Amino acid sequence: MADLLEAGRQPWERQKGESSRALRAFAMYRDMGAERRSLLRLAEAMGVSLRLVSRWSRQHHWVERCAAWDDEVDRMAREEQARAIAEMCRQHAEEAVRLRLAAFKSLMEQLEGFALEDLNPADLLKIWNETVKVERLIRGEPETVQQQQITGKGGGPVRVAGQDLSRLSDDELAQLERLLSKAGEPDAGTDT
Repeated sequence: MADLLEAGRQPWERQKGESSRALRAFAMYRDMGAERRSLLRLAEAMGVSLRLVSRWSRQHHWVERCAAWDDEVDRMAREEQARAIAEMCRQHAEEAVRLRLAAFKSLMEQLEGFALEDLNPADLLKIWNETVKVERLIRGEPETVQQQQITGKGGGPVRVAGQDLSRLSDDELAQLERLLSKAGEPDAGTDT
């Protein structure tokens, strides 16, 4: 189709040799939308013969040009959606910052003249725990660190014959333990 279109023009724009009447018909056909687009419907709407609009459609490559238009409309809609999402995110971030600053200002005003000595040890511990959580999150660390210990039968080491498990992560060791447990206990007399 590219060789059939006039250079420098988009497929949905007037093409070389396309009359004003044919262009007007094409625009009506194009603007019907992909779901409703029909040469018969166009001919009826314009009060002209189906044969005439069929000839224009063939001569001026309406099907291909409309497909290009549909792609362009879709591209524009996706760009607009991306812009709207970016704007929404920007607005939400600004609102969150304003709320955070207002909350912090209010907290500072309430704490003015407040003595930590007036708090009981349990409240001080709660404050300390919360500030530690906030600091960890700010630094990109999890709120808490958990340690898992994987043991074999009777609390002993997990033994796999001939295998060095020292390079496995805790998650991998836990998965291995589940698999071994599912497989069942080794037969008596084997050292695995």
